Amino acid sequence: MSQPAGRPNDSLAHWVRRSGASYNRIAKEINEVAADRGRHDIQTDSSRVSRWINKGEQPRPPVPEYLALALSRLCHQPHQLTPADLGFSDSGPRRAGEGWSARAVVAAILDTTRSDAVTDEHTPSHTRLLHGTDLVSAVQPWLHLPDGAPLPKPTEAGQRLGMSDVERIQATTSAFRHLDNEHGGALSRLAVVGQLQHVTHLTRTRTYTEETGRALFAAVAELASVAGWMTHDAGVHQDAQHYLLLGLQAAKQAGPHGAGSAGTC
Repeated sequence: MSQPAGRPNDSLAHWVRRSGASYNRIAKEINEVAADRGRHDIQTDSSRVSRWINKGEQPRPPVPEYLALALSRLCHQPHQLTPADLGFSDSGPRRAGEGWSARAVVAAILDTTRSDAVTDEHTPSHTRLLHGTDLVSAVQPWLHLPDGAPLPKPTEAGQRLGMSDVERIQATTSAFRHLDNEHGGALSRLAVVGQLQHVTHLTRTRTYTEETGRALFAAVAELASVAGWMTHDAGVHQDAQHYLLLGLQAAKQAGPHGAGSAGTC
């Protein structure tokens, strides 16, 4: 059920401590979640939970999702935790540029901002700070992927969004950036994270023209940039880098609109 990793999982340990539950209780909760979904073949125990935490082993899917559900219940979280919140990596390596599609970028930003909003300064980050070739590999798709990839189709028949709406978003972002430049952004960071989540959600729930959609992604990129620099001010450098990379990906989706945004990411 598990794949070895090698070092303790601090993120998972944090949420287990926060739950106040024993390893045995967590195992039983996972088994109940699995049974509710018809997976009676999944029967974990306290020793497995211990190995996930202390040895950094990673359970095979769908156990990470069930564990996230179990800890969401035990911690009485208003929003559901994700496997990423618990320090679990993706199931396998991605092809170059796979995470740069408009749909993938939107999903990544919404997941990141939602997770950020329900954690506090004591929660260990599960994001790795990239250096050297890893960082170069993370930004290379900007150079190699074509502009003008299809924008995501709205998942709901929502209200139409126009350029005037995007301009209001841009004005709010400029105000946040000015605040960051003048006073530092640590105290306003979560307000920007919330705005980033809201604006990114608009890409899924509003209808818009091609030009407006590209401008909307440029606005998302600008907000991610501000969130990144404010997170840097707060001293969480790996998360700051993650926001800046998400901003770069959103800027790519903006096409020509995103050229200026990329320079601030």
